[in-house]
Amino acid sequence: MRENNKIESYLGFCIKAGKAALGLDRAEALRRPPFLLLADRSLSDGSTARAVRLAEKFGCPLVVCEGISLAELIHRPACKFLAVSEKHLAAAILSSAQNDPNFRLLREAAIGGNR
Repeated sequence: MRENNKIESYLGFCIKAGKAALGLDRAEALRRPPFLLLADRSLSDGSTARAVRLAEKFGCPLVVCEGISLAELIHRPACKFLAVSEKHLAAAILSSAQNDPNFRLLREAAIGGNR
């Protein structure tokens, strides 16, 4: 099984469980900090800077989809940013992304804490 398929499945679980905020504006409006942020490579420079600030604010990792588009992974054509609010799925996605050349870790941080 390719790593992309694993990540695609994990993201699907997050979305179906209501543990994913789609879009940068929705991620910024979260009441509880997410455990992982994912951005598409086609995100504008300004939005990428917002995503980095958001990752620093929440203290969570930020992963950029380089070799595959985020929209393809989650089957949402216009989505370029996603925040994962489920700890175990975030850890599984991060672990799979670190072993896959299609993903680049833009901001490293530990997934943890008692939230």
